[in-house]
Amino acid sequence: MAKVHKDVCIGCGTCCALAAHLFRMGEDGKAECYKQPETPEEMAAFEDAMNSCPVGAITPEVDEVATDASDDEDLKMAA
Repeated sequence: MAKVHKDVCIGCGTCCALAAHLFRMGEDGKAECYKQPETPEEMAAFEDAMNSCPVGAITPEVDEVATDASDDEDLKMAA
């Protein structure tokens, strides 16, 4: 599942420009993934947007348990 980490997103719109069929800007000025990539073309567009995000706010999430653990690890490294 594709995810935009709102606490990291700076709202630059790069993902929306590269993959408007997957990303949009929310009312909070941050990007959101409103459609999960399903086709090979959508996966390629998602990966392009993810790799182009200047702050690394877009990630492919496998499950929430793994996400929580990695987020905790990132916080420890930032401290």
